[in-house]
Amino acid sequence: MSSTITNRSVLSDFRRPTWSGPSVVPSKALTAPADGFETNAALLSALAIRDQFGRLRDDLAAELQPHSKLITDPKVIASELRALKLERSSHGQVDLGALHGRTQVSSALSGHSAGDRSVLVGTVPKDSVKKSGVHTAGSHPPKKKNKKDKSFIAKLGATLGASVLFAAFDYVGYNLSKGNPTTLKIYRAAQVTAQAALTYGLTKEFGWKTGAAFNAIWWTFGDDLLYYGIAEAMGQLGVVKEGSKWDGKGGFKGIADDKVTWAWWTPVGLLSGAKNGKPIDGNTLFIQAGVGLAVALSLLAWK
Repeated sequence: MSSTITNRSVLSDFRRPTWSGPSVVPSKALTAPADGFETNAALLSALAIRDQFGRLRDDLAAELQPHSKLITDPKVIASELRALKLERSSHGQVDLGALHGRTQVSSALSGHSAGDRSVLVGTVPKDSVKKSGVHTAGSHPPKKKNKKDKSFIAKLGATLGASVLFAAFDYVGYNLSKGNPTTLKIYRAAQVTAQAALTYGLTKEFGWKTGAAFNAIWWTFGDDLLYYGIAEAMGQLGVVKEGSKWDGKGGFKGIADDKVTWAWWTPVGLLSGAKNGKPIDGNTLFIQAGVGLAVALSLLAWK
């Protein structure tokens, strides 16, 4: 926006100046001085610049006002803030664009007072900005939630869910591959990979204690009990018929009858020398699994 002043002399002899600019003259427009009164040209220029900034401020407030009405949800806030950007040109004019997720607009109009800048900042509700995770100038970004801040219920659910998933994977994989030594070796490699992946996911999301709790249940025969629980359910539902090659009903009875010889990798198996084919007492296996579950719960509750 520009304005020109016509006068009789170039510097000091201003007589009856008139505005020839557009109709966007500010509310407190400059008026022509009385006859015989001379006005300094620099003062007129300064006043014109001041009024241009005033109009600019009002235009910005009007432009940003619709956005403030849309900001009611944290996701909308983040989107709106990214859609706004304040860039000052060499003439002090401000354009709108993307704000890159911040509301640091106080430097956009460095020549304005704090009250003027509040027109811009005030269009975004402060409480809503906090909820959206976007921080304003002079504030601190929200702290990232630590892994250990996850609730006990969330960690317990993740650990038990991973154990059931691993047992189901074992049930399907083992029954598909048993009877063929080559296929069984391939499955065992896949089983170790699945266990490592579940441990990594739990550790990354909930911390090392959750990953350790998952492995404590596995090492103490807990996942094997889940395996036989799945087999029992498949037999009871009739999915696995009696005489099928797939494991069905009767798994728990085999444990109780001290027929388990393959749990040599559990603590009790390592201590009793079960790797040599020695059967392990069934009650001992059940107690061992209970101890493993207690250890897992302790790890999950450990702050």
